[in-house]
Amino acid sequence: MPPAPALSTMWLQTRYDRVVDFARAAWDIGFRRFELSHILPAAAFDGFVSGEWDVAAVHHPVPRPATHVPHLSDPDPERRWLAVAHARGSLDTAARYGASAVVFHIGDIPELECLEDELRSRTLARQQTKPEYAAAVARFEAGRARWREPYLAAALDSLLRLADDAARLGVQLGLETREFAREIPDLDDMAILLDALPPEVAGMWLDTGHVAVTARLGRPSLRDWLAHHGDRLIGLHLHDCLDLRDHLLPGQGDVHFAALTPYLTPNTVRTCELDWFYTPAELRAGVARLAAAGVCTPLAS
Repeated sequence: MPPAPALSTMWLQTRYDRVVDFARAAWDIGFRRFELSHILPAAAFDGFVSGEWDVAAVHHPVPRPATHVPHLSDPDPERRWLAVAHARGSLDTAARYGASAVVFHIGDIPELECLEDELRSRTLARQQTKPEYAAAVARFEAGRARWREPYLAAALDSLLRLADDAARLGVQLGLETREFAREIPDLDDMAILLDALPPEVAGMWLDTGHVAVTARLGRPSLRDWLAHHGDRLIGLHLHDCLDLRDHLLPGQGDVHFAALTPYLTPNTVRTCELDWFYTPAELRAGVARLAAAGVCTPLAS
């Protein structure tokens, strides 16, 4: 029997200012685990006591600083030092609340922004079968090959600096699949990063909606990610995707959730990362669809 899913505090938005109020409402819906997301300022933790709630994961940066947090992939050494310092704060938060992993947005390759804008525009225009689309994909691939190295090297440097902290605290680094094709890691980046980090320290955090978005942009599919890195899967962000819109309720898009099940273990964290506007009844229905696909158990009644 697979474990029940956690609910991300993404759903807290517009509803609650404090995590403890969110947790009580989520408990009434049937969730028994939670993920602390990067939207939470320090004040949101008032009354949220370690040991009283089951925190499955923390989504860096937590608590959210008042100032901009640089990317772990920033080639500038001073900004990267600051990025690592903030990441250590999220690791400390995870250890404080008993979470098994911290989810990281590693960074991006800003030189690719215009090329990705073209890909997204041509995708929305349904031009995938046209030669212009294939040419846009080829330009993007060439650009990524040209510009990625300093950003990937910086990301690896940051993660290696965090590895000892993660091991000491017993918290894994979750390298999240991203929703923009220009971001790190792509499929090949993930291989390089995971090869350099032991399984007890780091693993892939697969976001189903993000992978669905980038697959529409000519990037690897959900099955590709699982085939290449499913053996290092430590956690999931579960949400559906329609066109380029993700964070939808399972069943509203075309993500093939059943494809996940051969790669899941009892320790794989399953987080429902669903938008704020869904009602409690809709959340329960979405989890029921995940349960029917074998991804998790239904919510508590």
